[in-house]
Amino acid sequence: MDLRVNKCCCMNLRTAGLFITWLNLIIIIIGSFVIIDRIIFLDNNPPPPRDYVFRPIVSSLALEIFTLVMYLFNAVVTALSLHGIYKNKHVMMLPYIILSGLGLIVTVPYLALIFIAAPYSNGPQIIGTIIAALLCAVMLGLMAWCWIVIYSLYHKIRDSVNKPMSYPYDI
Repeated sequence: MDLRVNKCCCMNLRTAGLFITWLNLIIIIIGSFVIIDRIIFLDNNPPPPRDYVFRPIVSSLALEIFTLVMYLFNAVVTALSLHGIYKNKHVMMLPYIILSGLGLIVTVPYLALIFIAAPYSNGPQIIGTIIAALLCAVMLGLMAWCWIVIYSLYHKIRDSVNKPMSYPYDI
């Protein structure tokens, strides 16, 4: 089964790939600023003493810092992909393709768990859970389409780089 496409929304693959990776980088930067803001808020507003009885195993501050590190790692991988698209270096796109594919694979069971757990939610939360799961499913489909476009661009660049040059005259 070949997952390659030739165009994306009436754009050629290079333009679509640049659009997808730039959009991804912008979302990562905005998300990083939101997480930094949450870290500052958590650092300045510790939970009240009565909440220490139900302390989680991992503190929320450590979890936010871990999330920020993962966002920054994702930014580096996305920047590598952008460089690969601009310079026609297919190898630079590989980390983005592999990690995005793994992200898609991990998201599918997560969504399945949400759909399985939705009927066991209490009262009005079931509607919110189902709506959130449906929105996540739509986003998963959009992420899969973007992955297919980047994957197709990777193959197009790889095939164009490995193609031998043809000369107009046989010397």
